[in-house]
Amino acid sequence: MKVAVLMPLAEQRGGAEQLLRLFLRHAPGAPDDWPLVFFETGPLVDEARALGFPVQVIRAGRLRQLVRYLHTVRRLARWFRQEGIALVLSWMGKAHLYGGVAARLAGSRRSGFSTEFRRGIRGWIDGLRGCRPSGCWPVPRQPLRLSGGCVRCGRWPSSIRRPS
Repeated sequence: MKVAVLMPLAEQRGGAEQLLRLFLRHAPGAPDDWPLVFFETGPLVDEARALGFPVQVIRAGRLRQLVRYLHTVRRLARWFRQEGIALVLSWMGKAHLYGGVAARLAGSRRSGFSTEFRRGIRGWIDGLRGCRPSGCWPVPRQPLRLSGGCVRCGRWPSSIRRPS
């Protein structure tokens, strides 16, 4: 199963980037199962390529650039379909504002999830993440087995079978 990892930053700025580095060193399965998309170029791009991960750089620009935002979402959705991406893991809130919409456009077999690294710190991007189209409802055609419901609201989407 291919899981695309979306990362808006490509240089070390905090703990989320350090956690991505750690994840890349210990990722389960083959590196080809974890294609990465960065929204800028930088040292993390080179490091991921050196570890053998397939890496794309899609310059997303700023969220306030609506035309660029729509172009980035369309490119991501097309790439998800071409690569047969089964799941989208948005590493930070900004990435999920792109990845959640693109996953939805790519078809119902893709899902958008967001990781949360900044406990207790909320900005306007974190607030927008709750309004994203992928929201609390990943909609795969085949049921997934997850260890818990939606991190944000605790509910289970109707298309996901609860673990026994």
